[in-house]
Amino acid sequence: MGGDRWAGMESTPIPQQPSRLPQADDIKAADRPEDPDDRPPAKENQALDARMVKNAVIISCIIGVLAAAYLVYETSRGENYAALYLIPDSYSNYMDGNNVNFTYGITQYGRRSDKYILSVYMGDQLIATRDLKQKIGVNEVVLKVPEDVKLPAAVKLVLETDHGTTEVHFWIKGRKGDNETGQ
Repeated sequence: MGGDRWAGMESTPIPQQPSRLPQADDIKAADRPEDPDDRPPAKENQALDARMVKNAVIISCIIGVLAAAYLVYETSRGENYAALYLIPDSYSNYMDGNNVNFTYGITQYGRRSDKYILSVYMGDQLIATRDLKQKIGVNEVVLKVPEDVKLPAAVKLVLETDHGTTEVHFWIKGRKGDNETGQ
């Protein structure tokens, strides 16, 4: 039993497989069908492509210049606003009779506004409105307060300009002499 089972059989060699698949370069040019993409572009197509690239570059440059000009314009304008302030110690929390005395100032930053309208309120009641006609700086004010204003009340100054609105206020507690502590 020990014999060779394969004895008497003939063997045929197995053909070797190629180490790589055939490539397009391996096929002769005559054996390949003609591919329209393999042909060099016609001179008309090259000229058209060159014009399209040139136009795209010009349009991109124009857009870039416009964007840069806009950014330069916006940053050169800066912030534009007016500051409204009360001069410290120019006002009292008590009226002198029916009058309120105070000093306010306006400082403009950036471009000047064409309008400066100052409104003075006592509580919710409008006491005075002034068109300052671009007169900015420090101004002294004496206001006559109506009898029907209930105290304590806030004296509110509202400045309206082309650049926005700003306000300041102080409180009036009563009339001088009504309170022994005064100021």
